[in-house]
Amino acid sequence: MNQRFYINSKYYIEKVGVGKPLYVIGGGPGLDYSYLYKFLVPLSDTRELVFYNQYGLYKEECTSLDILCEQLHDILTFCNEKKDVFVHSFGSHLLFSVLEKYDDVNIDKIVVINPSPLKYDDYVKSSKVLLKRIPKEVMEKIHYFELKNSEEAGLMIMSLLLPYYLYDSGKKVDFSIYNHQMCDKINSEITKFDFSNFCQTLQNDILLIKGDYDFISVADTLELQIVSKKTIMYDHCGHFAFAEKQKSCLNEIRKFLDT
Repeated sequence: MNQRFYINSKYYIEKVGVGKPLYVIGGGPGLDYSYLYKFLVPLSDTRELVFYNQYGLYKEECTSLDILCEQLHDILTFCNEKKDVFVHSFGSHLLFSVLEKYDDVNIDKIVVINPSPLKYDDYVKSSKVLLKRIPKEVMEKIHYFELKNSEEAGLMIMSLLLPYYLYDSGKKVDFSIYNHQMCDKINSEITKFDFSNFCQTLQNDILLIKGDYDFISVADTLELQIVSKKTIMYDHCGHFAFAEKQKSCLNEIRKFLDT
C-alpha cells in the first residue's frame, strides 16, 4: 500500500515497499509517474520505492525548469538518509541539474535508463530523429489535439506518439496524465546546457541502460558511458527499456543495487 508524505504545501512523495530507498525520477516533462509504476513496483519487495510527480501537471500548477529542479532538490534532501536513484529520459537532465548546482544531496548509486542527451545541440537533434519517424498523417492528428486544452487531448497525443518511441510498437505503456503544454513550456526553457564535463566528475556507481532503437543516440551519452560502472545495450529496444525488456532490466537493476 502506498504512503503519501508531503514535503511542503505543494510537493509530495509516495512510498511503497521496504528497504533502502530508491527514488524514481521520471521523464517527460509532462508525464506523471504512473507510466513507470507497474514496471518498477516488483522492486518494492526489497526496496522502498519513492515516486513523485513533476510539478506542473495540472492547470493550477504554474511551473518552470527552475521550479522542477528546486522541487527535486527539496525531495532528495527531505530525508538525509543515503538513497539510490533511478532516472529515465528527461529525469536525467533534472538530476544532473540538481547535482551540478547543489552539494547537499546524499546519493549512493544511480540507475540511468535511456537518458536525455548530455548536450543541448544533441537534445535538439534527438527530437528531430523522433519527429522523422512520425508519418505526416499522424502529425496532423497530433497538431489537431494540441489545439485542444484538455487532459483527454494530452492522452490522445501521447497515444499517437508512443509507437514511435518503441521498437515493438505493440508494447503497452500506460499514461494516466500527459500535459503537453507543460512539456512545450519546459522544453522552450532548455536553451543551453552541457553536462558532458560534469558527468565525468561523478563519483557515484552508475548503471546505464539503453536500447539500440532509442531515438537518443548512443554517442549523445558517451561521457556517461565512460564513468558508468556497467553499461547495457539492448537489441530491438527503444526508449522504454524498463518496459520493453522488463525482466532482464529489473534483474540487472537488482544485481547492481545489491552489490
